[in-house]
Amino acid sequence: MSLQIDQVPTRFETFRPASAEECRTLVDAFPAIDLDDYVQLVLHSNGLGEVFDEGRDRFVHNMLILPVSKALDESGQLFSNRVFALGRPGIDGITFSLLPGNAAVFAHYPIDDEFVAVADSLSALLTGWASNSIRL
Repeated sequence: MSLQIDQVPTRFETFRPASAEECRTLVDAFPAIDLDDYVQLVLHSNGLGEVFDEGRDRFVHNMLILPVSKALDESGQLFSNRVFALGRPGIDGITFSLLPGNAAVFAHYPIDDEFVAVADSLSALLTGWASNSIRL
């Protein structure tokens, strides 16, 4: 992954790293999906929260990248583990997702049950989201 965790923009909140065991469970559950970049990220920060500043208050508005346990739960609930639920942009129930056999990140629109590519990789998603160049 070209985006290193120490280069994550300040508008993202980082968390304690995922354990190696959590990552093995994840990879075993999704053998047809390339999770290398996600695993590399969560070994540094188990999820990324999008931070909003309101005066003196600073809070995580949504989980742009889900922690491992939440990603496993949502992947099962939303997609019966056929698709990996990567994160949430906090808009209209959309889920960022990874599909089998494809390195791109997709936005899943639940109303139409449609997947639309939004970034070529997880790194491109993070840099694009931080620069406001990704539109949903």
